[in-house]
Amino acid sequence: MVRAREFLAGVQSWAESEAGIAAVALVGSHARGEATPGSDIDLILLAHDPASYLDPSTWIHAFGKPLRHEVEDWGIVTAIRVWYAGGPQVEFGVTSLGWGADPADEGTARVIRDGIRILYETGQLLSSRLPWPG
Repeated sequence: MVRAREFLAGVQSWAESEAGIAAVALVGSHARGEATPGSDIDLILLAHDPASYLDPSTWIHAFGKPLRHEVEDWGIVTAIRVWYAGGPQVEFGVTSLGWGADPADEGTARVIRDGIRILYETGQLLSSRLPWPG
Protein backbone atom coordinates (compact mmCIF):
# COMPACT_ATOMS: atom_id res chain seq x y z
CA MET A 1 0.00 0.00 0.00
CA VAL A 2 1.42 3.36 -1.03
CA ARG A 3 1.30 5.82 1.85
CA ALA A 4 -0.14 9.28 1.36
CA ARG A 5 3.15 10.99 2.21
CA GLU A 6 5.01 9.01 -0.47
CA PHE A 7 2.27 9.64 -2.99
CA LEU A 8 2.29 13.38 -2.33
CA ALA A 9 6.08 13.50 -2.67
CA GLY A 10 5.67 11.92 -6.10
CA VAL A 11 3.04 14.47 -7.10
CA GLN A 12 5.25 17.32 -5.96
CA SER A 13 8.21 15.99 -7.92
CA TRP A 14 6.05 15.53 -11.01
CA ALA A 15 4.67 19.08 -10.74
CA GLU A 16 8.17 20.53 -10.47
CA SER A 17 9.08 18.91 -13.78
CA GLU A 18 5.75 19.55 -15.54
CA ALA A 19 5.87 22.92 -17.34
CA GLY A 20 2.08 23.07 -17.70
CA ILE A 21 1.43 22.96 -13.95
CA ALA A 22 1.68 26.25 -12.04
CA ALA A 23 0.52 25.09 -8.60
CA VAL A 24 -0.64 22.02 -6.70
CA ALA A 25 -2.55 22.20 -3.43
CA LEU A 26 -3.64 19.47 -1.06
CA VAL A 27 -7.16 20.06 0.26
CA GLY A 28 -9.63 18.20 2.43
CA SER A 29 -8.93 15.83 5.30
CA HIS A 30 -5.26 15.28 4.45
CA ALA A 31 -4.63 19.04 4.41
CA ARG A 32 -6.35 19.36 7.80
CA GLY A 33 -4.42 16.43 9.30
CA GLU A 34 -7.69 14.55 9.88
CA ALA A 35 -7.36 11.79 7.29
CA THR A 36 -8.26 8.24 8.20
CA PRO A 37 -6.84 5.14 6.48
CA GLY A 38 -9.86 5.17 4.13
CA SER A 39 -9.64 8.86 3.21
CA ASP A 40 -9.03 9.79 -0.39
CA ILE A 41 -6.40 12.33 -1.34
CA ASP A 42 -7.83 15.56 -2.74
CA LEU A 43 -5.59 17.74 -4.90
CA ILE A 44 -6.11 20.94 -6.87
CA LEU A 45 -3.90 21.34 -9.96
CA LEU A 46 -3.67 24.86 -11.41
CA ALA A 47 -2.70 24.44 -15.05
CA HIS A 48 -1.72 26.91 -17.77
CA ASP A 49 -3.93 24.91 -20.15
CA PRO A 50 -6.36 22.85 -18.05
CA ALA A 51 -7.85 21.18 -21.14
CA SER A 52 -4.51 19.48 -21.82
CA TYR A 53 -4.87 17.61 -18.50
CA LEU A 54 -8.46 16.49 -18.99
CA ASP A 55 -7.41 13.34 -20.83
CA PRO A 56 -6.18 11.47 -17.76
CA SER A 57 -4.73 8.61 -19.77
CA THR A 58 -1.80 10.86 -20.68
CA TRP A 59 -0.55 11.64 -17.13
CA ILE A 60 -2.22 9.73 -14.27
CA HIS A 61 0.14 6.78 -14.84
CA ALA A 62 2.98 8.91 -13.46
CA PHE A 63 1.75 8.09 -9.92
CA GLY A 64 1.04 4.38 -10.13
CA LYS A 65 -1.13 1.86 -11.94
CA PRO A 66 -4.69 3.18 -12.27
CA LEU A 67 -7.36 0.52 -11.84
CA ARG A 68 -10.05 2.90 -13.05
CA HIS A 69 -10.92 6.57 -13.17
CA GLU A 70 -13.98 8.82 -13.41
CA VAL A 71 -14.27 12.41 -14.59
CA GLU A 72 -16.62 14.79 -12.77
CA ASP A 73 -17.51 18.36 -13.75
CA TRP A 74 -17.60 20.81 -10.82
CA GLY A 75 -17.84 24.02 -12.84
CA ILE A 76 -14.48 25.79 -12.69
CA VAL A 77 -12.85 22.52 -11.61
CA THR A 78 -12.92 19.21 -13.43
CA ALA A 79 -12.24 16.36 -11.02
CA ILE A 80 -10.49 13.22 -12.15
CA ARG A 81 -10.98 10.53 -9.51
CA VAL A 82 -8.44 7.72 -9.78
CA TRP A 83 -8.26 4.39 -7.98
CA TYR A 84 -4.64 3.19 -7.92
CA ALA A 85 -3.58 -0.44 -7.51
CA GLY A 86 -2.03 -0.83 -4.07
CA GLY A 87 -2.46 2.85 -3.49
CA PRO A 88 -4.86 5.55 -2.57
CA GLN A 89 -7.98 6.85 -4.21
CA VAL A 90 -7.09 10.32 -5.49
CA GLU A 91 -9.20 13.19 -6.74
CA PHE A 92 -7.23 15.50 -9.00
CA GLY A 93 -9.14 18.77 -9.41
CA VAL A 94 -7.88 20.36 -12.63
CA THR A 95 -8.49 24.07 -13.04
CA SER A 96 -7.10 27.31 -14.45
CA LEU A 97 -4.57 29.69 -12.92
CA GLY A 98 -7.41 31.89 -11.66
CA TRP A 99 -8.64 29.36 -9.08
CA GLY A 100 -8.64 30.87 -5.61
CA ALA A 101 -8.57 34.47 -6.81
CA ASP A 102 -12.27 35.16 -6.23
CA PRO A 103 -13.36 35.05 -2.58
CA ALA A 104 -16.97 35.44 -3.76
CA ASP A 105 -16.89 31.95 -5.34
CA GLU A 106 -18.52 30.02 -2.49
CA GLY A 107 -17.40 26.58 -3.70
CA THR A 108 -13.75 27.60 -3.82
CA ALA A 109 -14.03 29.53 -0.55
CA ARG A 110 -15.42 26.43 1.17
CA VAL A 111 -12.59 24.25 -0.13
CA ILE A 112 -10.01 26.76 1.14
CA ARG A 113 -11.74 27.25 4.52
CA ASP A 114 -11.89 23.48 4.99
CA GLY A 115 -8.10 23.23 4.74
CA ILE A 116 -5.44 23.79 2.12
CA ARG A 117 -1.73 23.05 1.96
CA ILE A 118 0.32 24.18 -1.02
CA LEU A 119 2.60 21.43 -2.30
CA TYR A 120 4.06 23.29 -5.26
CA GLU A 121 3.69 26.68 -6.90
CA THR A 122 5.54 28.94 -9.28
CA GLY A 123 6.17 32.30 -7.70
CA GLN A 124 3.44 32.97 -5.19
CA LEU A 125 0.59 32.20 -7.54
CA LEU A 126 -1.57 30.60 -4.86
CA SER A 127 0.00 31.53 -1.54
CA SER A 128 -0.38 35.25 -2.28
CA ARG A 129 -4.15 34.68 -2.30
CA LEU A 130 -4.32 32.94 1.08
CA PRO A 131 -5.74 33.45 3.55
CA TRP A 132 -8.52 35.67 2.37
CA PRO A 133 -9.38 38.50 4.70
CA GLY A 134 -12.71 38.35 6.48
